[in-house]
Amino acid sequence: MRVLITGIVRRSKCDEPSGYVYEVDLDAAEQVAMAPTPESEHLKQNRNPRGGLRGGRGMAIWRDCLCISNTDAIWVYDTEWRVQRIIHHSGCARVHDIAVYEDKLYVTSSANDQVFVFTFDGEVDSILTPRDNADLLKELEVKISRKHALSREDLRAGRIDFSDPTAFRLDDYDRMHLNSVCVSGTGVVTVSLGRMLPLHMNLLLDVKDFLNRVGLYEHLITASKTLRRVLGVKAKQNSDIGIVLQNAASALARRDAEGQWSLFNRFDKTAVPNHSLKCWNDATLLYCDTNHGDLLFIDTETGAICERMFVASEFLRGLCVIDRSTALVGSQNCLYQVDLTERRILRKIEVSTDKRLSIYDVIVIPDAFAPLPSHLPV
Repeated sequence: MRVLITGIVRRSKCDEPSGYVYEVDLDAAEQVAMAPTPESEHLKQNRNPRGGLRGGRGMAIWRDCLCISNTDAIWVYDTEWRVQRIIHHSGCARVHDIAVYEDKLYVTSSANDQVFVFTFDGEVDSILTPRDNADLLKELEVKISRKHALSREDLRAGRIDFSDPTAFRLDDYDRMHLNSVCVSGTGVVTVSLGRMLPLHMNLLLDVKDFLNRVGLYEHLITASKTLRRVLGVKAKQNSDIGIVLQNAASALARRDAEGQWSLFNRFDKTAVPNHSLKCWNDATLLYCDTNHGDLLFIDTETGAICERMFVASEFLRGLCVIDRSTALVGSQNCLYQVDLTERRILRKIEVSTDKRLSIYDVIVIPDAFAPLPSHLPV
């Protein structure tokens, strides 16, 4: 069985790729090929050492093609790795996971809490947003100012180019960090709201923004890490704003067949975003609790956590259901093969010896596809 894996390279230098696509022979448990992912044209404008605009993102099989995304766009490849089309829209950016349902591509735009739905021709079919539901926002304790409200007309018209980090302030529009989407057989859409910051964090975000603009932020983070190392204080999780956000929250929200949004589940005290939501069967969703290293089994009717399975403590992200009993879960530079019925780890595969690798997405590639080339056509 052949598996493709996308990932980002934390703290990659300007003269090296910020991410890769890897092909892994699952039977042999080894990586057999790798290729740099297409880079964001704005990468140099945002050198976030942990994520930002780096590397490869979500993947999906669409008709007889394979979709591979970076933060700005989705490349659609045929079985010989020829580019069939590139899907890009200025309103859809900071792409995380993607999914296919009824011949349409669902793309998470974490820059502005949207799900863009594209046709195979690359046209915007619709835009799904939980930001429109006042009751949901109240339950989530998320506040969106009128100044930063977004209409579908504004998004379709591309009035803000969200792929350009200099065109807007991310913290003003990324209020829920919508980073994963899953569509049931009946068309019910469930999304991961990876991290929502408490309202009092706005002041700290303003300080972070100022330090970034004057070039002091990275120096401050480096000094903080040095001080922790000297004092022997170990951080439980890295935070992209330099402090542990114990009062932040993650959530799952659901959009029913009539288009109504509701809160499905909420996870408090999350320091980093949770990730990667997939359907296992009609009764159960799988979700990566990145903060605790657990794979969550979630009831599709109630949203309740049926069971937790610990996989790995290092940044759980990337999830692929192979069959009724087996899944693959990513954690930094390693891939874990999991028995879903017995709740046990079958094996651990080192995808790369580069410890800076952080896996993003995992997918089984059909046999019809040629081997992964050393360079992806762009």
